[in-house]
Amino acid sequence: PFFFFFMTFCHVIADYNLQGILANFKQVKWWEQNYHTDKDEQNAETALMIHSGSWAFIVMLPIMLFMLITKQYNFHFYIVALGINSFIHNIVDDTKCNQETINYYTDQYIHMFQIALTWLIYYLIMIF
Repeated sequence: PFFFFFMTFCHVIADYNLQGILANFKQVKWWEQNYHTDKDEQNAETALMIHSGSWAFIVMLPIMLFMLITKQYNFHFYIVALGINSFIHNIVDDTKCNQETINYYTDQYIHMFQIALTWLIYYLIMIF
């Protein structure tokens, strides 16, 4: 449970404290209002990919630390989970920021579910 809460803390850091200007850059509307070009959607998607990748990496740091401390390495799981979490985070944030079909609370519930599922799968892999 400690590492799950550590992952949740990392989520707060990555999704709030470290996001910074990417919170604006990942919105197509922001590009249209501030630096309108024919590449507004690509600019927003690039920012979404950067944010999603960094979020997934930071949230999964506790699992990496656990692997290093216990010397129970499972880098295949880590790389696959990193990619899947980054992809899901990108879709969820795009749905919230650009498509506007989910709200902030749904966004956060999905991210917390990602964290719980990632830790649960890793935990089950380690005990079996």
